[in-house]
Amino acid sequence: MKIKRVKNYRRTIDLYDTHFGLKTNPLEILVDSTFARQALVQQLHIEQQFKCTLSCEFTLVTSSCIILECEKLGPLFSAALQILQQYKVLKCTHKVHKNTSAFSCIKRRILTARSRKCSETKSRKGSLLFALASNDESLQQYARAVPGMPIFFIAHRRINLESIPIPVSLLLQQKATRAPDLTPSECSKIKQFCDRFGFSEESYTRRKKTKGPNPLSCKQKLHKPHTVKRTKTKRKRKRIKMTWAMKQVIERLETELSSKDA
Repeated sequence: MKIKRVKNYRRTIDLYDTHFGLKTNPLEILVDSTFARQALVQQLHIEQQFKCTLSCEFTLVTSSCIILECEKLGPLFSAALQILQQYKVLKCTHKVHKNTSAFSCIKRRILTARSRKCSETKSRKGSLLFALASNDESLQQYARAVPGMPIFFIAHRRINLESIPIPVSLLLQQKATRAPDLTPSECSKIKQFCDRFGFSEESYTRRKKTKGPNPLSCKQKLHKPHTVKRTKTKRKRKRIKMTWAMKQVIERLETELSSKDA
């Protein structure tokens, strides 16, 4: 079951890579405080677990707002803070205040990735997609709206990857049915190729050949050996013949019964 699950995870990440321009060399995974806290509760080593589940290279990152929030929360998140400080810390471009939360920072990053419309761009240089590692349901809901953003969460003492959302699967179906867009240069090359080798744009109608007889009809039939059916004869019922002595006994019994009734 574990091998099958890991294969599905790798397949989904490859799908995000090919269709939505997700950077997988290395894959950037943004880890928040809820994810680190849950890993401590369930006694999981985050980096080792990701190595087991992912086939591509990855880098674990966090933001400065997440670290500031862990410092504010005090001893409850002190162990989670030590874990997050081991990873690469991304500097936030927005103004950091005392009231700014890590939730708003991560939400802003998700919305910027969505606004760039990475699903439509084929170049990975301008892609702002990243993988989100969070156990916060509200953040996961925002990340589901971005096509091509993998969502990791901890449950059942392992790191799980969320399956492809329904809107993203519908978008992939539309891409599959849509005809590929050709550039004008490609169209001109195709025309030159057709003119060179004598291909015409008219539909080629294939002539029907004269069909021969059905080979099964020409096959000789196998004659079954003639077997004589035996008719079943009905058995005649043997009638018991009444002797004179038996008749006398029956008459005597009848008279006795009639006398008793009287």
